[in-house]
Amino acid sequence: MSAGDAVVRLMNHIEPALNATGDLRQVTSLVHRLLREGTPADRQRQAFAEGGMAAVTALITGETAAP
Repeated sequence: MSAGDAVVRLMNHIEPALNATGDLRQVTSLVHRLLREGTPADRQRQAFAEGGMAAVTALITGETAAP
């Protein structure tokens, strides 16, 4: 089973509890984003593969720097 499939099964299992607490919409949104964009570690590995440590540093700096 893929990680995405496991997450979908988990979401189906916990949906009643999320509905009861009013959190279903927010958690669903966050899970979809995670599955679409990957984790921060995924993005760092991708940046490293494409541009080495300079790209990872730029990614981290860009994600954490204040506007």
